[in-house]
Amino acid sequence: MMSPVVVGVDGSPDSFPLAAWAGKEAGLRRAPLLILHAISRHRPQRPTAELRALLEHAALRARMTQPHISITTEIVAQEPVPALVEHAAHAQLLVTGRGGQDALSGGQLGSVNLRLLHSAPCPIAVVGRNQRRHTGEVVAGLTGHPCQEPVVEFAFEEASMRASALRAVHTWTWTTPYGPGTGQPPLHSVDTAAEEATRLLAEAITPWQEKFPDVVVRRTCGHAASHTALIDASAHADLLILGLRACGLTGPVPGSTAHAVLRRAKCPIVVVRR
Repeated sequence: MMSPVVVGVDGSPDSFPLAAWAGKEAGLRRAPLLILHAISRHRPQRPTAELRALLEHAALRARMTQPHISITTEIVAQEPVPALVEHAAHAQLLVTGRGGQDALSGGQLGSVNLRLLHSAPCPIAVVGRNQRRHTGEVVAGLTGHPCQEPVVEFAFEEASMRASALRAVHTWTWTTPYGPGTGQPPLHSVDTAAEEATRLLAEAITPWQEKFPDVVVRRTCGHAASHTALIDASAHADLLILGLRACGLTGPVPGSTAHAVLRRAKCPIVVVRR
């Protein structure tokens, strides 16, 4: 059986649009959908009948967008993060919420998501409130480094599935240890730095353009703060894709700015681990 899309729900109002978004993603991938509810010992427990009813409602919302997908619901007596990580081991995408509270745990914003980003073994989608729209564009934050190939591949696949354009965003900054009055020339000019950034971006995406000729690629390469550029681009996107490695978010989003992007992006985010 094809690996499923997994979504965690807790029965809050945010859970049901989240299930609908996950259902649409499963439909695009022609994958089954697993809707998961974790029973935490730190929260009041609902009656079993009520839990089953909320899962049935979440499945109904998912089926409204993709009536032909296979949907399974499951209740587990486990804390939210371990439950999601365990099920993500066999998933192609894990979906969680980014509303006023984490959709699965009811905790403070980011408390579950930030832990999942460093432990989930598959790409994780973080979806906020009122983010259902269609702009026809997927945005990917790229560094141009070879280690980001999984991010580039995921971005092209997602754009192709959605029949959307792909906007490849690469930001750069220019600094030099030499300044006025030092008697030393700058190591690089601004123009040289811009040319190098353009070259890196082109080398990162050109091979994938050949593999996905149906995807229209739009390049944004500029001198800017990475998180600002990505948040701005997200205002006109259906999806924002970032890369992650063991030590934290990488590429155009260093760890110190990851939380800002997660909080302020105007569209759903997918973080791809490498």
